[in-house]
Amino acid sequence: MSTKQKNTEILYQFEDKPSFVTVFGVSFNYIIKFIPLSVSLPFLIAQLSGLSYQQALNLISMSLFASAISSLLQATKKIGGPGILAPSNYSTPFFAATLAAVKIGGVSLVCTMTILAGVFQIVLTPLLHKFKIIFTKHFAGFILLMMGVWLGSLGVKEFFQPDQLGQLILHANFSVVQAASSTVNGKLILVGFFTLGLMCAFRIWSPFRYRLYCLLIPMLIGWGVSWFWGLIPQAILQQIQQTPWFLVPHFLMPTWSFNFAFLLSFLLAGLLMTFSVFALCTAVLEASEEKSQEINMKLVRRSNFMTGVGIIISGFLGAAAQAMEPGSIAATLLTGALSKRIAYCYALLLCLLAFCPHLFSYLLSIPAAVNGAAVLFLSAGLFLSGLRLLDIAKMNEGQALSFSFALLIGLISVVTPEIYQQNYNEALYFTEPAFVYGLVAFIIFSIIFTLKMRKK
Repeated sequence: MSTKQKNTEILYQFEDKPSFVTVFGVSFNYIIKFIPLSVSLPFLIAQLSGLSYQQALNLISMSLFASAISSLLQATKKIGGPGILAPSNYSTPFFAATLAAVKIGGVSLVCTMTILAGVFQIVLTPLLHKFKIIFTKHFAGFILLMMGVWLGSLGVKEFFQPDQLGQLILHANFSVVQAASSTVNGKLILVGFFTLGLMCAFRIWSPFRYRLYCLLIPMLIGWGVSWFWGLIPQAILQQIQQTPWFLVPHFLMPTWSFNFAFLLSFLLAGLLMTFSVFALCTAVLEASEEKSQEINMKLVRRSNFMTGVGIIISGFLGAAAQAMEPGSIAATLLTGALSKRIAYCYALLLCLLAFCPHLFSYLLSIPAAVNGAAVLFLSAGLFLSGLRLLDIAKMNEGQALSFSFALLIGLISVVTPEIYQQNYNEALYFTEPAFVYGLVAFIIFSIIFTLKMRKK
């Protein structure tokens, strides 16, 4: 029988109703961190597709609508959702496959393959409860750990080599610009470490009501210091001034195209997204008042189903896959606010921003070092959640060996990626090498050691 325990680190649970000011303020934690990616990635897709500037702005707006819908699907129980706060953004497992596909077949190919991946994820949903040997808290913890490793490596790259972010997307030589500066600058690095220190201070030493803004306030301060020191390039500021204040997005019925060469990559992305949903839902439940000794697989299946639906809707809107993002879940856990009302406010803000290109373009002036500080902070949150779920002290010998081997394999893929690229035949595109290789190793070793122990 499961026993529930209340987590004292959480200020607002799923059904709690914080004040409007609190909900509005906490929503901006997600806006300030994830809107730059919501803008830069579709703009890159538009460039690779040969779209005009106006069409690119429209693509960004439709992507924001898709993110809003995906967030609402996770928060709304009445339509079959899990009823959790899981703000959506560009789905990390789809990064590399999307950028590779758009270069070959444009937006039409991306939309088609995205829809197929969403359908595949829905098909996987009823199968989750049949593999209890794999879907354990240890497995969820390991996934979070690997996500934290990969996200942390991305944050370090934003600090010191922001012009080489694309190298972290294994097997895809595209650079995703997430911030204004692409050059190393001593002052920017100093601002980045200052911002990271503020985030840690707000999270550890401040009262609960200030901890809610442990991402927002430090990023605003770091951004403001960068403006004061003149670290925002003039080219970025000029581009912002040229962006229209208001835009009425219009739905462009996407054309459809199919390329069998990308099918496996998108299906793999759907599979990886399923594993991500499992781990992220487990982390949220572990932190909530719904925490129990056993994983609520019914809620996980609901979440995975709605994630697939959201990805399908993204494809029909002409956008790349939108789903719950590891960084957004990390922000949720670090702030201690799980209220579903935040998801509703976040979705509303995304819809409003979709009509105001001038406003969301300002967020692109956030320096790489400030973004990098936020990424490092969020990666630490994922890493901590993973360690808590792993509970290494209580592992049996087989579980400990599975974890150790898989962790080493995953880390090697980050430290020396050339080892894995030597015999690569460009038939498969995926984003998170530590996640992918570590995941495969963990599953294989877990099955081997579990069967071995059962024979004994």
